[in-house]
Amino acid sequence: NQALMELGAVICTPSSPRCERCPVAKSCAALASGKVAVLPRPPQKKPPKAEKRSALLLRRGTKATDEVLFARRLSSLRFGGLWEPPMMLGSFGPKELRALGLAPKTAGASAKPTHVGSLRHVLTHRILEVDVYRLDVKDAAVAHAANLPKDVTEAFPEYDTFAWAKPADAPGGVSTLARKVLAWL
Repeated sequence: NQALMELGAVICTPSSPRCERCPVAKSCAALASGKVAVLPRPPQKKPPKAEKRSALLLRRGTKATDEVLFARRLSSLRFGGLWEPPMMLGSFGPKELRALGLAPKTAGASAKPTHVGSLRHVLTHRILEVDVYRLDVKDAAVAHAANLPKDVTEAFPEYDTFAWAKPADAPGGVSTLARKVLAWL
């Protein structure tokens, strides 16, 4: 097995096969049929899957002390262990806002997050289309906690903890996608 792999890596390369040096040239179907230049055929690349997501820039404080709510992604997921503004598949609804302690008339929150923009983030096998929403609050129930309440973990199953921080001082590493979202502040 190792010998065949070595043969393919050194002698029978797709870009410049060295058939004259190949020890199995006499039994090579590609050489016999004159198709050395077109074989092997590269597999068809699958088109990336589109994924529609929403991000919530939850901001509290005054201009000088603005803080944003960050969430740490579960280590088993894409961007695992990195911090970002809370994101989810689809759109934010009342369930998610209540889980953050933001029922429409509590915590000084406006009734509904404002759509501030959209962005596209391309990964190898995914195209993330993200709608960015912003909501200014005086306070919110979600704070840094190791054991999140059940309503928070059900509404935001991709995260294991939340923390308030200035946008430039995230509690840990942030992805390029998170930086793109934070640019909408």
